[in-house]
Amino acid sequence: MRSLLAAAAAALVSAACLSAPACAEQPWLEPGDLQARQDVETLKAWGYIRGPVEAYPLPWRQLDEGIDAALNGAAPAHVRAAAVRLSRLGDYASENFNAEVRVGATNRPALIRGFDYTAREQADVAARVSQSIGPLYLSAGVGYRTNQVGADYHFEPSYAVLSVGNWAIYGGYVEQYWGPGYDGAIVIGNSARPFPKAGFQRLYPYKPRPRFLRWIGPWRFNAWGGVLPVVRQDSRYPAIIGMQFSFEPVKGLELNVKRITILCGGRRSIIPGNPTGGGACSAKDIVQSQFPFFGGAQPGDSLAGPSISYTRHIGALAARVYWDGAGEDKDGYLQFDQVGQVTGGSLSGPLRGGASWHAYAEYADTLATFMFSDRPGRTGVVPGSFYNNSFYFNGKYYRGDAIGHPIGGDSYLTTASFSVTDTRNRRWYAAYRDLKLNRYQARRPGDGGPANPISANRERIDIVTAGTVWPTAIGDVRVEGRYMGDQPNTPGRTRPVGEIEASWRTRF
Repeated sequence: MRSLLAAAAAALVSAACLSAPACAEQPWLEPGDLQARQDVETLKAWGYIRGPVEAYPLPWRQLDEGIDAALNGAAPAHVRAAAVRLSRLGDYASENFNAEVRVGATNRPALIRGFDYTAREQADVAARVSQSIGPLYLSAGVGYRTNQVGADYHFEPSYAVLSVGNWAIYGGYVEQYWGPGYDGAIVIGNSARPFPKAGFQRLYPYKPRPRFLRWIGPWRFNAWGGVLPVVRQDSRYPAIIGMQFSFEPVKGLELNVKRITILCGGRRSIIPGNPTGGGACSAKDIVQSQFPFFGGAQPGDSLAGPSISYTRHIGALAARVYWDGAGEDKDGYLQFDQVGQVTGGSLSGPLRGGASWHAYAEYADTLATFMFSDRPGRTGVVPGSFYNNSFYFNGKYYRGDAIGHPIGGDSYLTTASFSVTDTRNRRWYAAYRDLKLNRYQARRPGDGGPANPISANRERIDIVTAGTVWPTAIGDVRVEGRYMGDQPNTPGRTRPVGEIEASWRTRF
């Protein structure tokens, strides 16, 4: 039996290799590197990268085309510098074998964990090796964090990807970031630790072949199913499903539709009369949770919505505006009715000798608001709703962090940020954030805990951040200082705190 399975696996790998344009490479650019993301956006604004680019991980098949076009064309110096930086990452990804070590330390983990890497605990260490075998990419790693929820060790750098034609089939701890914002994605981002999942993703965003669908333009699709490996009060090891579709009908105009749903899970007896009864897990429940047009089934805990962005260059400047929204819980037949959102814009431009600057302003609002209710006259806000659910009352949180935006529900965050990347690829950055956390102090159903577990009470916190990323011959060194005017869970008093973080990342 084992030999038969081995022969079948070998046949699958061989067939995939024959059908795949490239048979040895890391398939995508992972989230977590803000400099790389800004370089992608620069090439996108100047028209070198085609197709949607705001749902990570981003396939190298799509990026390589734009990188080559920028390096071989008459790109401005700062655009060419962005292409060179991405080209180096692409060259590393194309190797059959590579290894990576990351070490981070801080006196206090950052409260706002957006797209860029920050240490999750006071000590955060991870190492991994990766190997390509034909179209099969394997990443095996282990990490250690002090005092994190659960065991201190983890295997989050580990996953496998099989390229089959223009599709990647994957499984493991694959980190996803779906959204145009920098400080967080409203549906799923980097705030919470990655959880195990299996799915498939389109690689190169070819246009549809049927003529009547050509208006969609380049498109990508990603779908996965995973499990939250925790025992919650509402259910044990609940499942989670995610789907994302993005397309570019007009050059520079990107639209995304995405959805996640928590469902299933084993019965949990801590709370008497637990309303989940073991989770919504019949075939009827699953269909109804994904397509809320059928009544009579137990719903899952869904979050769904669109995002839209427009990117282009105006003279020497690259400009980008975006909006990311999601509806929490359906009202009648309408999913998109209790809305949280992220709105923002960015500008970037050249400095002398290929250096560049980048600035962005962003506003996040996770207080659920009736915007498009199908019940006439229903307006206002719904405290305690966003990232929460009356059925799965532990909500869309994993090990204490929101699966979506790091501020959790019922909160507001305003950000202004500025950075400079010099001719030696050293990045200098600073940001100011105004955080209004858990404004209504709502309680969640089921166990009466805080609807926003990040802070049980309302807080107003000013956060000032400054730092640098300094490439060296033995890896990238990152140093960041933060000042917070207050802290979560400090009702009736103000407790300022200073934070310092240093990290080192090397690849070989």
